[in-house]
Amino acid sequence: MSTPAKCHRCGGSGQFPYVSMGQMIHGVCFRCGGSGTDPHDRYHTPEEREKLDRRNEKAAARREAKRLTELEGNQQQAKELYPEAVAVLEQVYQENEAALGRNDLPSFLTSVAYRYFETGQLTEAQAEGVVKSYQVHLERREQRRRWDEEKAQAEPVPTGSKVTVEGVVVKSEWKETPYGSKAVMTVKSDEGWLVYGSVPTGLWEQLETDVLDDDGQVIGATTRRPKGCRVRFTASVAASDRDPHFGFYKRPRKVELLEGTETPA
Repeated sequence: MSTPAKCHRCGGSGQFPYVSMGQMIHGVCFRCGGSGTDPHDRYHTPEEREKLDRRNEKAAARREAKRLTELEGNQQQAKELYPEAVAVLEQVYQENEAALGRNDLPSFLTSVAYRYFETGQLTEAQAEGVVKSYQVHLERREQRRRWDEEKAQAEPVPTGSKVTVEGVVVKSEWKETPYGSKAVMTVKSDEGWLVYGSVPTGLWEQLETDVLDDDGQVIGATTRRPKGCRVRFTASVAASDRDPHFGFYKRPRKVELLEGTETPA
């Protein structure tokens, strides 16, 4: 037969000391009501513990069987409704397990994949997002592969105080500095090397275009983004310490916006 356990709040004394008005008061323990025995905990004999363990094991087995039945039904329903998404999740799960989580898979895909294999649940919005996200992931992976191939074939970046840089602006953005915001860009040359630096003032002037009204009258001006433009300028270039194909330019001059420049989207 199980025996009551000592109250862990008062230690079995039935009283709980506390300070009131600067005096130590020994009041009644609210957990055990002064009895000293815990109303929620019990000591069990070895026979009782063995019986409880068997009962718990059977209950756990029933819960697991129920979970597996529900999982199989949910997965079967998901395969019928969203076969493409389920195929993607299976591929993501296998790839992530093989790589022990050390890969370039988006966290959204891995989280949905593991939830699917744990519960079998997959909503319509998740299925659409999985297919789109995986397609974007494959495109980016292919793009990175092409970049790695181009980088392996690229020539080292030239250095000096009068380097002529000619190529396409592959990236442009605004960057916050301790002195305020400034526009920066990355230019990729025809030889494959890259340089990074501030957007020249002269380039902004050449990127300005007039805004016309319905009658053809100039009512203002707008400036296109440098990304996608083909440019040529002279600058001081220093190579990166970590990558011989990447450099930093400063003091750009003789800036030209070359023909064949496409209007960035």
